[in-house]
Amino acid sequence: MSFNQSFVLPTAAIALIGCVKTERTGSTDSTAASSTQTVSSSACATDNGGITLPDGFCATVFADTLGHARHIVVASNGDVYVTWSSLMSNQGGLCPAFTNTGCHSAALLSKSTNGGATWSSPALAFPALDASSRTAIGYPVTQPDRSTLNAPAPRRVDTFYPGLAVSPSGRVYVSAYAADVVSPWQTCATPATPTTVGRIDCLQLGPYINNARLDYAVRDLTTDVAKIVTTHPINTRYQFGGGFIGDYTDIAVGSDNTFHALWTDTNNQQTVVWFYGFQFVPTPIHQQDVVTASGSF
Repeated sequence: MSFNQSFVLPTAAIALIGCVKTERTGSTDSTAASSTQTVSSSACATDNGGITLPDGFCATVFADTLGHARHIVVASNGDVYVTWSSLMSNQGGLCPAFTNTGCHSAALLSKSTNGGATWSSPALAFPALDASSRTAIGYPVTQPDRSTLNAPAPRRVDTFYPGLAVSPSGRVYVSAYAADVVSPWQTCATPATPTTVGRIDCLQLGPYINNARLDYAVRDLTTDVAKIVTTHPINTRYQFGGGFIGDYTDIAVGSDNTFHALWTDTNNQQTVVWFYGFQFVPTPIHQQDVVTASGSF
């Protein structure tokens, strides 16, 4: 197993829609071109999902009952893979209610070998992670009021924001965040004003809380090898007011079967002088960045 990691540009998002382009003849005759275009349009499926497309392009609805699917890829042999995350009961099956009690988030996979007509039963994208519990580090810790915060009760690892990729030869990779670590995090009782300044400057620290931290996992479905590709757990409470970690995650794979994973990371420390129009004494902070890793298992 080998992989490389590097920091790249700050977070950004791009959305893509996949379609199929029909071929036209090389004739320059307007009558022939018009005839070819008519034939191409009639060859498209009647149900295109309500998408308006340019001439010569077709769209196909593979499935419309998968719920909140996040990524879908099509292999060169026509097999279709889809991934998403859902709340699962710790006892097995779907969580009966929208709750963290007795349930956890799990990245799931399904496959169709007949163009989306039927699908395999949902399977865990990371079975070993799903069966494990978070690792507690940094406990116990003394609170400002001199009480003690101990490690929380064991919790199953949550996996979410999954990505999929398939190589020309059919090698399939899946990736996802994994909340596999929990540690104390000291809150800010009195942030500076305005809010933008308060995200960096805290006037008075508050109590410690339990803070789930993330790793990024990649699994090769062909070899069934899974690895953590982050070098250090990600603290999601840095920036954005401590309530958001970028869902800018994805994975691609080349013709050499090497994967290229991408996720949002907070381990790169930067020095702030200007932030959203406000000047600071040079202050080191952990900002959110996009990170990449590549390799093969």
